[in-house]
Amino acid sequence: MIRISVWLFSFCLLLSRFSAAQDDLWKHHAKAPPKHAIHRSEPGGAWFVPMELHERYQALKSQTASLAVEIEAGRVDGNAALQEIAHMEAELASLEREIAAVEVFVSPFKVFRQTDTYEFPLGEQRMVLIQADGIRVRSWDGNGIRCELQKTVLAETQPAAEVFEKIAVKHENRVAADLVGETDSERQAREDLFMQSSDGKAMTAEQRVNRDELLKEIADSWRTFTAFQGKSIDVLKVEGIAWQEGNEHISYRIDSEGGSGRAGSTWKNAAELTVYLPADIHATIQGCQTMVDVDGFRGSLILSHINSLDRDYHGSFTVRNVHGALLIDAAPIRLISNVTGTVVVQSFSEARNGGTHHSDKGRRMYTDNSSQTVIENIKGDLTAEYLTGHLQLDAVTGTMNITNRHGTTELTLTETPAAGPHRLASESGRISISGDKATLHKVRWYLASQCGELETNLPDSVVKNVMFTSGEPWHGLFPASGEDDSPLGIFQEINRFKAALNNGERTPGFDVISRAGRISLQSTD
Repeated sequence: MIRISVWLFSFCLLLSRFSAAQDDLWKHHAKAPPKHAIHRSEPGGAWFVPMELHERYQALKSQTASLAVEIEAGRVDGNAALQEIAHMEAELASLEREIAAVEVFVSPFKVFRQTDTYEFPLGEQRMVLIQADGIRVRSWDGNGIRCELQKTVLAETQPAAEVFEKIAVKHENRVAADLVGETDSERQAREDLFMQSSDGKAMTAEQRVNRDELLKEIADSWRTFTAFQGKSIDVLKVEGIAWQEGNEHISYRIDSEGGSGRAGSTWKNAAELTVYLPADIHATIQGCQTMVDVDGFRGSLILSHINSLDRDYHGSFTVRNVHGALLIDAAPIRLISNVTGTVVVQSFSEARNGGTHHSDKGRRMYTDNSSQTVIENIKGDLTAEYLTGHLQLDAVTGTMNITNRHGTTELTLTETPAAGPHRLASESGRISISGDKATLHKVRWYLASQCGELETNLPDSVVKNVMFTSGEPWHGLFPASGEDDSPLGIFQEINRFKAALNNGERTPGFDVISRAGRISLQSTD
């Protein structure tokens, strides 16, 4: 009897502690108006709209996405479906305006903000490295670097002044091997010292081979920043927002009676940095995972995902009006517009959320739908590699070499492409090219797939059907008149195609390759 009483007492104590812990976990709780749904979220809160409006919006988005899938699979007429999608998108835009007029922000916190301004001299190398996840970049006519840091603190009462003071921009001018890597000569000198040590001399031939391979992999991982290695550069870093610097995650819950809600956590302290840079400068931004807004930049620019501290899957990531070379290293940029210079994009992973859905039938792992990426008005060569995503290309005046392994690629041609070989490639994604008849007829097209459909409304006098093998079976559309119209001319075309598979040297033309995806080449008039 005593044992049972002790057990019951312990169980009740455990329940009370669990209940207290749950109450403490959701001590930050806010109520939205009744029968409202979350339309969009931001750190520490969410924007709610009436349920009826939200359901209409979601239903229309779902219809648009379903129709896009039907187009992708070739089950509906492409032109008619595209017109229907355009109509749906116009409806969505109208709904978004209606939503913007009635949405209400709900948060269990008070949001306190403060903006500080900093100015720093620019070093002789005119090279700047910025570490920030939320970043705006603007050009200005000043000689140095100007920064505006918007600091955000979530709290229930006014934070003390020192809370804001801890969030600041730190500036250094130094050789930053820890951020950009060492030069080849620095690495080799350090390796020579190691090989002269007792540990180095004791290595076997096999161990040396393995070590050399590892060191090469490490060196290659820093190649993006080669121009910054071994030089004194200006380093800007936002401090006071990392966990190691005292920042913390706070849990919260917001919901609506008869509507929807959410529970999660967010950083207590956050910051967005705006940097003003002079012309003729080399800049690298590391982080780039919550917000990127570049509008007006004169020089060479690198946007990289490394050293990120946070991520926003629904953030805005845009680059506009750049006069100079642009390199994007896995930063989730969704709009690249008006660039005068070479553009290179390396996006080997897709920044999208996912999870596991559990049910009585088992479990299903999933990722969210890919985001749309627009690249337009590029006055220079474009080289890009994407894992997946919906890629829209327009008005690229230089040569194009684009791989979108498993996503959709759409190209609009408004003028004849630059002289030289161009390439759009995919493993399983759909590739769609459209333009006016006069423009498309001037291009030497080489379209090929192994098991995907090809369709075109161009006449036989422009492109002809071909079936061939390069060690693997292919079918496609090649120029109706070859450079060599003799019976052996087709072999030259096949050899050219083999070179195109690996983007090797070849004669001018436009190669479109999707091994398992659908390819469409359509004139719009």
